[in-house]
Amino acid sequence: MPSSSPTACSAARRASWPTSSFRRRSWTRLRTGISPGSASGVRTCAPTGRGCRVGRGNPSGGRPRGNRPAAAAAPEWPRKHGDVEDMRETPEDSVGLGVKEIVDHYEALIRELDQPPVLIGHSYGGLFVELLLDRGLGRAGVAMSPAPPKGILALPFSTLKAGSPALAHPSKWHGVVTLTPEEFTYGFVNTFTPEKAKEAYDRYCVPETGQIFYEAGFANFHLHPPTEVHFKNGDRAPLLIVGADEDHTVPAKLSKAQYKKYERSPAHTDYLEFAGRPHLHMVADGWEEVAEAVAGWIESVPAAPAEAVEGAPA
Repeated sequence: MPSSSPTACSAARRASWPTSSFRRRSWTRLRTGISPGSASGVRTCAPTGRGCRVGRGNPSGGRPRGNRPAAAAAPEWPRKHGDVEDMRETPEDSVGLGVKEIVDHYEALIRELDQPPVLIGHSYGGLFVELLLDRGLGRAGVAMSPAPPKGILALPFSTLKAGSPALAHPSKWHGVVTLTPEEFTYGFVNTFTPEKAKEAYDRYCVPETGQIFYEAGFANFHLHPPTEVHFKNGDRAPLLIVGADEDHTVPAKLSKAQYKKYERSPAHTDYLEFAGRPHLHMVADGWEEVAEAVAGWIESVPAAPAEAVEGAPA
């Protein structure tokens, strides 16, 4: 699944589910498709001691009803190669890398597949999922704490603070942005202990292109920015938006605001919210609840037609 985040660090792009069963990276291709189901509407998840209580549409509490074999693929962003240390040593490779180049890159990869994939992305990756679905790609999509597309006007203070390392310095708009450990902790892992926050910083945080923050941060001042999504598009595949209520970078109310933008679309859209989770919730304690709930939605949601990729505009 495409992924990154609306602060200056590609932490989410480098993070992954702690086990291979629910690998959280660039995109997930289901070999056997998605079974039809009745999931719909707003869902709220909160810790219940033995998992997650999911609202209407999935009485299993988010646990997948079947055990469908799936192949997971995690292609890197364009111009992104090597491990964290490699990317820290060559930050100039990301200069000028923008939203359109990234989304075009993923579209080309998707079109090489023999069947439409399920797309899963976190933060900026979540926005990329929305953009790819809007292009007619994918069998279904999951946007986890997605960076806001054009049309989301009210940004919470915590979002502005988390994004300030990129947006408060014009010299970084088209350059490269880095985060200090303190900035990373605030934006990504504010619920972690200091020790775990440092471990996450060392493992995931790399320099990132400032172009994507500029394009998203100033999208509402442009007529057709690269972050524009057609919210009323009724032909796109089903979409699940996931929010986290302790997220400083994309607070849950910002994720929910995106969900509400899709209300006029006849396409299937759901919202799922987790309590006590930070922005980097897919690697936080209790990540299994998130993985099970997302997998349960994928199992239950009606799938887009199998020919979606072939019918998408080139």
